Amino acid sequence: LEVDEGLLIASPPPNISGLLEVRNVGLLAMPTTTAPLVLVAKLSADAPRLPERPGSFTLCGITLPMVALWPDSSVLPLRAEFSLETHGLR
Repeated sequence: LEVDEGLLIASPPPNISGLLEVRNVGLLAMPTTTAPLVLVAKLSADAPRLPERPGSFTLCGITLPMVALWPDSSVLPLRAEFSLETHGLR
């Protein structure tokens, strides 16, 4: 992670850049990229059903919105996507 022009940017560590471990398969070559971090998703069995507003989380001096998501759900990826659209992408 590094701060660039007020954004927190994530990129892969150089020693494993371009590799993805797939359990029971091995290391696979994969293209990499960098991306800004705009939302923190906290997986929690105590996540409120109807939160009033997102929380916040500060990392490397950058404050990001944080949402709590109930982890044991087949629709967790959809909840994460809706959270990103609602609270992260501005």
